[in-house]
Amino acid sequence: MKTMGYYWRKTVLYLLVFITIIIIGSVIFSTYRSVFSLIVYGLVVLGGLFILVNWHARTFAYRCADCGYEFEVSIWRDLISPHGVDKKGGWKYLRCPDCGRWMKASLLPKERAQEI
Repeated sequence: MKTMGYYWRKTVLYLLVFITIIIIGSVIFSTYRSVFSLIVYGLVVLGGLFILVNWHARTFAYRCADCGYEFEVSIWRDLISPHGVDKKGGWKYLRCPDCGRWMKASLLPKERAQEI
């Protein structure tokens, strides 16, 4: 079984790769400064963001803080919902599909959700 540390390291690695691509793209864009390079840079950023959010939505599920129900969210909801990290770990502000309450749902790897 993989630990949460494994998932955090993988998330940080993916974010660092994404940030590196953004920085390299911005240097290239600032060098050429054309409409075409701006469009390509924008597409690279949006494509990278889609890949990152898609991976996150496929890898993680959420647990309701009130009733304990475990559920998944769509890529779109994963992208637009408020999220953060506190002492207990990652969270996302979502409505529980079981009890209907809005809460900070705790982040849970899908592997672990399937075992429970």
